Amino acid sequence: EVKNDEKQEKPIKIKRKRRTKAQIAEEKRLADEKINAILKSYTQEKVTEESPVFTLSIDPADEKDLAQIRKYGLIANHVSKDHPFIEINALNAPNITYKELSDLSKLSEQIIRLKLGNTQVGGEFMKRIADMPLLIQLDVNHTKIVDQDLVNLKSLAYLESINLVGTQISDRGMLTLAKIK
Repeated sequence: EVKNDEKQEKPIKIKRKRRTKAQIAEEKRLADEKINAILKSYTQEKVTEESPVFTLSIDPADEKDLAQIRKYGLIANHVSKDHPFIEINALNAPNITYKELSDLSKLSEQIIRLKLGNTQVGGEFMKRIADMPLLIQLDVNHTKIVDQDLVNLKSLAYLESINLVGTQISDRGMLTLAKIK
């Protein structure tokens, strides 16, 4: 007969202070602020004020409109303290839909940088981008756009940079872009 001399260990119970909903919400808010500050440093490029856009006088964006798009996970920041221009970045919103992106129309006069890489953006939203008259930089890398979607960019007089890496854009689409400027 074999005896089992192993003793079963009792789990250790740790008493934790219960946090209130208000404390949890405040901790989350502080964490979000820290994360947004870090993301801002990675997403906001130094503004080179060489573009003629920076000579224009425009009204600042409505803070309610900025708050609305931030609810969707979009990062919306002013590009500098001296100008009311906005950069929109979908880094935290890869599943953003056409409906949410449609709310950007309220900020169309202020948006100069639009970073929608790795999202579900397609042709329907490219039509909306055409209504952003001061757009300087457009990043639509790894999206669903195709050659014919580029025709919508003809009205963007200030467009200086477009990132099309990982899209279905062919040489034909590049010719369309070349005809724009």
